[in-house]
Amino acid sequence: MRARSNPSANCHVRYLIRRDIGQTLAILQKASCYAYSPKRLCRLISSREETAFVAEHNTTGRIAGFLLFESNMIVDLCVSKTAQGRDVGSRLISESRRILLRSKPDFKYVDMYVSERAWEMQVFLHQQHGFNRVRGADMPHGEVFSWPPQDEEDVAYLMSDRPIVPPVPSAEQLIATANRITSFLGSGDLY
Repeated sequence: MRARSNPSANCHVRYLIRRDIGQTLAILQKASCYAYSPKRLCRLISSREETAFVAEHNTTGRIAGFLLFESNMIVDLCVSKTAQGRDVGSRLISESRRILLRSKPDFKYVDMYVSERAWEMQVFLHQQHGFNRVRGADMPHGEVFSWPPQDEEDVAYLMSDRPIVPPVPSAEQLIATANRITSFLGSGDLY
């Protein structure tokens, strides 16, 4: 039995323009993203706070995907059903990141909240784009965001492609570690 081929995205990524609104709105509504209207998409075109991108098929000219950035955060990523599994989402992330790195000097990294239930997306972002869960001292499993706030069942993790910087231990932690090692070796506390 032959393995099914996964054709790569035959598309290019560009900024959202007025003529894309109808096709983009259809993709968003099929994906149950009802927060968008033609008026909202028109406002995105001229927005300074948000940047909208589309993936356009090279031969047909049809819109295959949509990505919305707010500052350095991916707010929405949506790929049409017919284009899923063809690297359109991956192309949207990498090309929009490249465009923003070139055009905005303060743009350094990409963040995205991903639902806890969407573990395939978490794995995809990690393996394909180097995203990791953002961790802090008070959040060992990553920054958690609950949406909507009253829904305790569905939480999302903040994922980012920023470089992972290991925490620097305090002087007390270093002394405690050194004392544990010397105690283990039988030579008593150093400090």
